Amino acid sequence: MLKRKSVKILAIVLVVFFIIVNITQAPTDTCTWSGTGDHLIDCSDNCFLNTVTDYGNNVVRLYNSGTVYLNTSKITFKRIEVNRPCRLIFVN
Repeated sequence: MLKRKSVKILAIVLVVFFIIVNITQAPTDTCTWSGTGDHLIDCSDNCFLNTVTDYGNNVVRLYNSGTVYLNTSKITFKRIEVNRPCRLIFVN
């Protein structure tokens, strides 16, 4: 059975480990599509979709506030849903 002092030290070590792990993780964004299913894009990531991508029958859904740029010469899609206040700008 652990003594109180050991439990406190263990708790501190776990908190420090949790903080270090969370700080060192690479930031994630919603700009990159997984390749399957609908693509949900958080407009606050301010994505520039410029990679050759064919979404097939999947829907591209934009949400939150921000701007998404989409290169129409490289992206093939059937449907995009843009929820306010997100802005979608087509570039070529």
